Amino acid sequence: ELGFQIVYPISMYCDNQATIHTAANSVFQE
Repeated sequence: ELGFQIVYPISMYCDNQATIHTAANSVFQE
């Protein structure tokens, strides 16, 4: 469980960073 608790937040963080990056690119392209 400890390993899962550590990995899951990191995965969420990476996904959030990717979403923010994509959103930022969309704004600049417009």
